[in-house]
Amino acid sequence: MIRKLLYFCPACSSEDSLQLQDSVITCAICTSQFPFEKNKITYEGTQLSLSEFYALMRSRIPLKKNSGDEYLRISGRAVLRQGEKSFVFRGFRNSRSVIECPVVADHGHLIMFDDHCEFRGERKTWKFKADRFMAVTTNSKYFEFKIRNQPFYQIYFETESPLKYEDLFRKWISGCYSDRQIIEYQPSIRNTVPPLPKLLLRHNRIKNRKRERFGFLELLLYFVIGLPVWWFLKLNGGVEIINRHFIPGSGPFLLIGNHEGYLDPILLSVVLKRRIAFLTKSTAFCDPMLQPVFRAYRSIPNRRYYPDAQVIRHVLRFLSEGQPVGIFPEGERTWDGKRLPFKLNSVRLIGSVQVPLVFVRICGAYDVLPRWSKKVHRGKILIEVLPPVCLLDNFKSTSELKEYIESFFEDNHAI
Repeated sequence: MIRKLLYFCPACSSEDSLQLQDSVITCAICTSQFPFEKNKITYEGTQLSLSEFYALMRSRIPLKKNSGDEYLRISGRAVLRQGEKSFVFRGFRNSRSVIECPVVADHGHLIMFDDHCEFRGERKTWKFKADRFMAVTTNSKYFEFKIRNQPFYQIYFETESPLKYEDLFRKWISGCYSDRQIIEYQPSIRNTVPPLPKLLLRHNRIKNRKRERFGFLELLLYFVIGLPVWWFLKLNGGVEIINRHFIPGSGPFLLIGNHEGYLDPILLSVVLKRRIAFLTKSTAFCDPMLQPVFRAYRSIPNRRYYPDAQVIRHVLRFLSEGQPVGIFPEGERTWDGKRLPFKLNSVRLIGSVQVPLVFVRICGAYDVLPRWSKKVHRGKILIEVLPPVCLLDNFKSTSELKEYIESFFEDNHAI
């Protein structure tokens, strides 16, 4: 649904009213129409990209909806979930990870005030002070946030966009911390850049450099899931891979890719002919039906809001045993097609291991299956593998390392 992304009409300032039908975005309130084709939107005679229109909309939506109210805004009907239930996931080679699963806590409405917000539910009123927020983001169809010394929370809005509340809460938190600039909101709210990491895995600690063998379940899922997805996308518009030979045939490496679509990990595992152990957000493992798939694909659960020692331990173990590991440094799929800044935790992890780095640029996956849509669109996906590189100890700061890694994904970059 397009209104998950485009939640504000710039013509009449109504919210959650835009609908897409027959290549035209129409406002249900003022009936304004915006032609939409190939992720381009015509607004006031000017053709804007989807990311440009989203940026315009995000800048215009007010934090306070009605000037006469004592609160900033109140949401429609919503469901509050809390990540208090946990279990141990047994993954590849009996690796163990603690997973926190969200469960329904209450039904009600979210109300934002100047210095705190409340979820007024049927059971009780849940209060969250602004200075206790540790992170805000979106998780699939939920607005998600972390409160200090509490499990994470999710809110499902029945008629509103979760992305709208992520953007509103970013404005709200920025106003509460007006004395300092926030540089990152997820996986934690940061106003300073952490130092460069220590080297956790040296090249001489890698034990196994032989070609890996696939297990029976891995081969079964390759034929049941991987190949059907591959052929569907081939027939849907095509998949082209450039420089596949740059992928090492054996031994460990760290694969670094941009995250455009939901199928990115499966697609890369199929076309690259290596079983990549991708870091995957831990809440995806709460579905019992998907756990065997994640286990077979060697996925590593990554808890968003913690300095997760178990993730580091699994990554170091996999790499030291010759297993390649994949990471999407953006930490989430893009909403508007524009590449997101790389998370500082991801950059520090990349800088802490002495293994080859293989950068993979994905183009077109967003057009085929954008984050805001359930429908698969016709389009061609291009996957470009860049020559492996190794980091040298000549970076002065985490910011410099981040800039270097992001440079591989610039459109005009060539090696």
